[in-house]
Amino acid sequence: HAGKDTGGSQFFVCHSREGTAHLDRKHTCFGKVTKGVEVVDKIKAGDKIVSIEVQD
Repeated sequence: HAGKDTGGSQFFVCHSREGTAHLDRKHTCFGKVTKGVEVVDKIKAGDKIVSIEVQD
């Protein structure tokens, strides 16, 4: 994350709203897991996302 208004990107994968108040009004929330939630459940802090596909 390069800072506000820098064009950098960072993804937060949240399993619930608990503990996410610090993200409010600072980051844009988008997306929803519709398939493969079992994969999301295996993600741990520090894991690297090698690739991602965003579908419309």
